Amino acid sequence: MPKRILLSIFGCCLTGAAIVCVLYFLSDTLIHHHNNFIRQFPPHTILEGDTLDIQFNSYYIAGGTSHHLYLGNYTAPLYVLQMNSALADTQHFLIKVKNIEHTKFRSLKLKVDSPNFYLADGTVPVVYSGKVNQWQGGRHFYDSVFFIESTPIGPATFAIKGISSATKEHELGKVGNHTPHLVLHPEVLEKQIDGRFCVDGALHFDKETNRLVYLYFYRNQYSVMDTNLNLLYRGNTIDTMHKAKLKIAAITSDNSENLAAPPFIVNKYSCVAGDLLLVNSNLLAKNEDPEIFARTSVIDVYSLKNRTYKFSFYIPDFRGKKLKGFRIFGKRLFVLFDHFILSYPLQAYYFSGSGL
Repeated sequence: MPKRILLSIFGCCLTGAAIVCVLYFLSDTLIHHHNNFIRQFPPHTILEGDTLDIQFNSYYIAGGTSHHLYLGNYTAPLYVLQMNSALADTQHFLIKVKNIEHTKFRSLKLKVDSPNFYLADGTVPVVYSGKVNQWQGGRHFYDSVFFIESTPIGPATFAIKGISSATKEHELGKVGNHTPHLVLHPEVLEKQIDGRFCVDGALHFDKETNRLVYLYFYRNQYSVMDTNLNLLYRGNTIDTMHKAKLKIAAITSDNSENLAAPPFIVNKYSCVAGDLLLVNSNLLAKNEDPEIFARTSVIDVYSLKNRTYKFSFYIPDFRGKKLKGFRIFGKRLFVLFDHFILSYPLQAYYFSGSGL
């Protein structure tokens, strides 16, 4: 065969290979960075696990370790349900706090950060703390700051979401026993409409990486911070909802504002585990089957280390009910449905960033 033809064939093969590589790179970049809202569903990301009937639908996931899961109860805030990771060996505890009966609460909520637990109500405001193995609490040293949401980031330190007394807008802050007791960081939350409802979201802390994550409910954005609430970077979820869709109505009687219609929730439930952010999205992707989407909850997984979208997986509805919360502890995903808790073993290949 003439040398010229061989060179032509070799050149065509080389060009074809180069084109394939470029297309693969562009596809990978599109999927993981500049997604046009297409989800990836690798097989067998979670496995069938255990189920426990917890009898009441007022429980919520308060915390956990690789060995135990702790549930708090909205209607009985001093009761704790503890179980092992296999959802067996259940134990009930009553938290004892001196003189707690003299305080009126509106939203007392339990958070377990083993070996400590915290009972907090930001409307009073009050914070109680104690040890998990004793379930006896006392008044926290400094708890004079009003807040909407709090998460412990140390034995005596909290990250909080509150309302600014000056602007009436939501802002994040840090509360601790050392002076100054309160340090506010109004620059973290990005206002789009009213500065209150438009910036509403979930505040998470991961003890393994020592990072805070704030995920907006009504738009495709989250913020990652260190424990001093210094902004490290802002990221985006893969959907295209860049701006919150809200209708705000003014209330003239007290010069305030409220939602005129139910808001469209983009990111419903979420959790952080190591370098992973897991988000229960409310939006259908272009490549999804609407029927499957209707009878499941889709979870999108992001790498906080690489700032990329990794993959998605479905959690089927359980007995006709949608999930109402989930967390990762150890090598398992715990999901709450009505009055049931389910435990799914995780495939380490997919969830390596969660500390497995």
